[in-house]
Amino acid sequence: MRSNPGAAKLLLEHGANPNTRSNEYPGEPPLMEAMMGHDDEAAEAAALLLSKGADVNGTEAYYRQTALHLAAELNRRGAARVLLAAGADPDAMSTWNKSPRSMFMDRGIDIDTLLPFNVAVNRFVQSRLDPWLKKDEYESAAGYTTRMKGKKAKVGELMGAAFERLRYEPSEVIDAYGASDPAEYFAVVTEVFFERPRALAAEAPAVYRELAELYRVHPLGW
Repeated sequence: MRSNPGAAKLLLEHGANPNTRSNEYPGEPPLMEAMMGHDDEAAEAAALLLSKGADVNGTEAYYRQTALHLAAELNRRGAARVLLAAGADPDAMSTWNKSPRSMFMDRGIDIDTLLPFNVAVNRFVQSRLDPWLKKDEYESAAGYTTRMKGKKAKVGELMGAAFERLRYEPSEVIDAYGASDPAEYFAVVTEVFFERPRALAAEAPAVYRELAELYRVHPLGW
């Protein structure tokens, strides 16, 4: 991968396994080897490997480092953005107790600033949901609503109704993935709230108002 990206692309397009480890020490998967190129090359190679099914959190055999560890070690910020967007774990620990987060922090870089905006929003939403919503406990909007109290009950009831509506009425604004689960609906609609506030306010004004009150911001005024 690092010596001949063109050949690697050709091999992948003809069915080569994107997770086959190197026979050389320390047994790195191709995604880690891709980090050895210049940052733009590493980012392009990572995107290609990931599109062909590379394990974004795959590790080498000895120190349990991931590609994101190596991106941090080599200061491959562009490649790190690609990895993070694909779900790389910034807190994965190597056998020597280092995480990509701590390694970037050693360089004075907060890894969260490398997150694509929608990924950062999604993680923020999950952090807000976790104290009062466990996804595997909610299989319906009714379950989502009945566990709420006070203000949370109001938000839960409104979101539950909006979730049910999305299940049966496709939206031009809210991605259909939000209809897969109430918690996912909350995450998806929050992304729209920050990224396309006018569209959300036009299609679902009550949802926009509740999110504005919940987060105490008004993106329409930005």
